[in-house]
Amino acid sequence: MKKIFHLINFELNNVLKKLLFLCFSMILTEIILLCITISNGKNYYLRFEDLLKTAGYPVIFFLFLAVLLALLIFNFYCNFFGSREIYTLMTLPGSRNNLFYSKFTCSVLSILFYTAVQIAGIYFSYFVVYSTIPEDIPVMNNALLLAFLRSDFLRIILPLDPFSLSVSIICLVSISAAVNFAVICERSRKIFRAVFILIIIFIDFISVFPLYEQTIWKTLFCAAIIIVCTVYMIQYSVKALKSSLIL
Repeated sequence: MKKIFHLINFELNNVLKKLLFLCFSMILTEIILLCITISNGKNYYLRFEDLLKTAGYPVIFFLFLAVLLALLIFNFYCNFFGSREIYTLMTLPGSRNNLFYSKFTCSVLSILFYTAVQIAGIYFSYFVVYSTIPEDIPVMNNALLLAFLRSDFLRIILPLDPFSLSVSIICLVSISAAVNFAVICERSRKIFRAVFILIIIFIDFISVFPLYEQTIWKTLFCAAIIIVCTVYMIQYSVKALKSSLIL
């Protein structure tokens, strides 16, 4: 276990500073846009979740998430260039499975940290909005809690029920596996395989959301396909590393 912990620590150290800068940039961008939005007094009458949507929070979150995924892919590719650390990592004592699981764990933790920062940003935004509301405008009680219950975007980043939690976990694991799977397929010259699997997952992601508008059976069907694809991505990634197909 010590070997995989050392590898995870190595991976996290490679992305930590960039991740912190990315999170800071996301929160700063959202707060600036929120202040611009509430500068129009009419927007105070919007529900809190609608105010966030008007300010562009979901777009900003997913835009910076795409940048984070690109950062994780870049971090993987860095092993192949310059000092070519991939050869050292592949020859370390122990199972080569550790290499994949360390990168997979790094991806999971990075996305979780990014999401946690977004949740903290939502709370901060709530206090920014309700500390600037004029006295003549009525304030709804429990507006923040109701926003997390009504908004698909907020239910994804902070699930408050088992159904939303299951969807969020599936998305987290699938995205984390896909990041590393894409690089491994490219390095092992299986690009079309990666494109095919990623397109299937992307289509299922679109089919699942928004959660409120889908039947339970459609959601379960799409989730099952995503799970099967995720298992395949992990299985192929481990096999490719064991067989040195990426070298």
